[in-house]
Amino acid sequence: MTVLVRYCGGCNPWYDRVALVQHLQAALPAINFSFPPAAGSGDFVLVVCGCPARCAYHGDLTGKKGELLISPGVDYETVCQTLRNALGSE
Repeated sequence: MTVLVRYCGGCNPWYDRVALVQHLQAALPAINFSFPPAAGSGDFVLVVCGCPARCAYHGDLTGKKGELLISPGVDYETVCQTLRNALGSE
């Protein structure tokens, strides 16, 4: 399974977006996390936002199974569970 990762612009420097994705990678080693520089398609699109505005552009990425948005302090467990469930259904 491939998850395309798009980071927001980083207006909130107190939230380590990269560390969050590294934590996901460690928790879900069977998933290929990809960081496309331009348009792409994968099983999921994960948009990592640094604030609740969630304004990161990701219209050029396609997730066949859906899009997941994550921001500080929320959504982590939901994202993990969604990805675990998707792995189990393959």
